Amino acid sequence: ILVTLSYIAFFNFPSADDFCYASTTKQVGLLQAQYNWYKDWSGRYFSTFLLCVSPLVKNNLFLFRLQSVALIIGFYGAIWLSVKNIASKYITSLDIWGIVSILFVFLINNMVSVNEAFYWLAGALNYTPAFIMLVLFVNVLFTKMIDFSKINTWNYVAFTLVFCISGNNEITMLINFSVLSLYIFYIYFFNREKLNWMYIIL
Repeated sequence: ILVTLSYIAFFNFPSADDFCYASTTKQVGLLQAQYNWYKDWSGRYFSTFLLCVSPLVKNNLFLFRLQSVALIIGFYGAIWLSVKNIASKYITSLDIWGIVSILFVFLINNMVSVNEAFYWLAGALNYTPAFIMLVLFVNVLFTKMIDFSKINTWNYVAFTLVFCISGNNEITMLINFSVLSLYIFYIYFFNREKLNWMYIIL
């Protein structure tokens, strides 16, 4: 299914808002287009940035289609990373790939619209990257960021993910805020750790 969905992406054509974002960026430039969309339309900064730097701006249909492939692979990769971090101590690598494939098929089969998740990029870039980054953030939070006593690379990764997720869409931003709040509540009230200023910044 992963290969099939990726293959279908090479028959994808831009439509509707895809042209609007590309046309506006061509006319007024990236910074002004970003400002206009943020101020007058959606209030989102990261998803509109992704749409404003669309390959359509340079009339590149091949790279436009590759965006859909990247979303599909990223979606699969996010599932794989989660299963690996949860179950790698208990099952084999082959079992992990099997579980990931089953979950991938299940999620694809139960999507309201596969088209809007991967192929209609004016919609997909608002939600699918946010889901992928949210999953990555949760994995980083619980596997790499247990110790906030000093600055490390994973701190910067976490800050970047939070910044991008917050600018992608409001739903994922609230989910991310809830996850982080519960994590902070747990370490502070159950583990009795001192609340580090890094958590507050996040």
